[in-house]
Amino acid sequence: MSLARLSEKEVQQLHETFALHQQGQLAEAVRGYKKLLRKHPSNPLLLTNLGVIECRLRNLEEGLRLLRFSLTVEPNQPDALAQKALALFELGRLDEALADCDRAIALSDACRSAHVNRGLVMVHKKRYEEALASFDRALSFAPGDAKLLSNRGVALAGLKRFDEALADCRRAIELAPDFASAYVNLGIAHWQNGQSAEAISWYDKAISLSPSLVDAYLARGNARCGRGEFDAADLDYDEVLRRNPHLDDGRWAKALTSLLKGDFAAGWKLYESRWQTCVKERKFGGTRWLGKQGLLGKRILVHHEQGLGDTLQFCRLAPVLVEMGAQVFLEVQPPLLSLVKTLSERITVIAEGDPLPEYDLHTPLLSLPLLLDLGEHSIPGAQGYLSVLPEKREQWAAKLGVRKKLRVGLAWTGNKDHGDDDRRSIAFEQMRQLLDLPVEFHSLQKEIRADDLALVGNSPIICHCDELVDFSDTAALVDQMDLVVSVDTSVAHVAGALGKPTWVLVAFVPDFRWMLGRSDSPWYRSVTVYRQRSPGDWPGVVDAVRADIGRRCAAP
Repeated sequence: MSLARLSEKEVQQLHETFALHQQGQLAEAVRGYKKLLRKHPSNPLLLTNLGVIECRLRNLEEGLRLLRFSLTVEPNQPDALAQKALALFELGRLDEALADCDRAIALSDACRSAHVNRGLVMVHKKRYEEALASFDRALSFAPGDAKLLSNRGVALAGLKRFDEALADCRRAIELAPDFASAYVNLGIAHWQNGQSAEAISWYDKAISLSPSLVDAYLARGNARCGRGEFDAADLDYDEVLRRNPHLDDGRWAKALTSLLKGDFAAGWKLYESRWQTCVKERKFGGTRWLGKQGLLGKRILVHHEQGLGDTLQFCRLAPVLVEMGAQVFLEVQPPLLSLVKTLSERITVIAEGDPLPEYDLHTPLLSLPLLLDLGEHSIPGAQGYLSVLPEKREQWAAKLGVRKKLRVGLAWTGNKDHGDDDRRSIAFEQMRQLLDLPVEFHSLQKEIRADDLALVGNSPIICHCDELVDFSDTAALVDQMDLVVSVDTSVAHVAGALGKPTWVLVAFVPDFRWMLGRSDSPWYRSVTVYRQRSPGDWPGVVDAVRADIGRRCAAP
């Protein structure tokens, strides 16, 4: 960037200010840049350098403003774009950050920071192959960079290449023994490899080196949560939020532990941080309902936002808005349309992708618990709130014929793309030990995974994959069962919403909705929860289910 418009004296001032910047004397550097900017308010070099410092000082919005201005004056600044991307990443605006990284790389593939920041974004998006490629490209410019090796270790751990991940993190520590973040990343690699005690020891080391390192407290909290040490985890999350009250990852982690422990008042408020962490917010025109505007005579659009199970669980709240005087339009995923239409004749249910009606207000479905001040003892519809279509009931009753023995429906896997699928789903091999009981078993799965196909085909379980057109069919099949046994997936919510006796099998640390230390559910009175006693203990859960089904079979 040209310095032609600066006088010789100002160029000297710039060099002195830049030296302060490089030495970490940021307050003095800020004063120097601002003094020069008063005479040259559109100088892109000054704007960029000041923007970089503001970002380092955690004044991210001000840093972004300066970097945007600089890029308006001089668009071809790959380093400025990379710094802007980092600020956007730290604000949780991942797609914008990724776009800026790509623009920077298009301008100059040699822009190392752009490759680094792209890798960080990809790790956060759990696109580990792309993250690894970005870190490798950055390392080609700086093979001995400890920070880069440490970050590559995280990407490798995400790919379950644990030996390589641990080697990278250890090498980073050899190169920079005081680099606290490398200890955090080494802990993450151990944690993802199932070595929680080792992980926590490395997080402790990171904190001893850098007591202000928020990432270390967050990672340690997550590890403690995974071990069932929820009070200790909350202390770490509280420390995260004390040091950075606006850190969305910290607020999200605290939201989940609060809801797990039944603290709905705190949990639902913190749950709004999902938009900046793990849920892509869908954009709708018009005014969002914030719970304060009266609904009498208003038309409100309630739109789905997450998985099928979430829609099934929380659609029960839409009738509350009707009671408040609203005309309610409930938008759901197409496979749920027929079933959710049984919720209430007073609600218009529409499928995603269909034309939207005119409305006055709108709200995401899972914001309703906060807006309605939902507590454990005020959950509507716990006895059931959805129904089976009469024609489907007759159709499926005819298909299954006369019941000759206890009928049990099984669902052992959920969505394979779910972030917690490894913890939520069970291999059919483990469920197969149930099948020698004197029971008529039916698969409630719409799809059978390739790894399970042969075992399922050679077992006595009756499959209906091709006959389950949508969830109204699943509901009608569930209706024909005496009992449903399901992992934490949409089938469990269908059965609970119908009021069908349902046994839900959950991980040691379950999804927040199944809470802790209880066999019942405030969401579904017909549900019994079977919990792992230790992480990964599906054999113990299946043994308990087998014993209880056996007792039901033996009962007169």
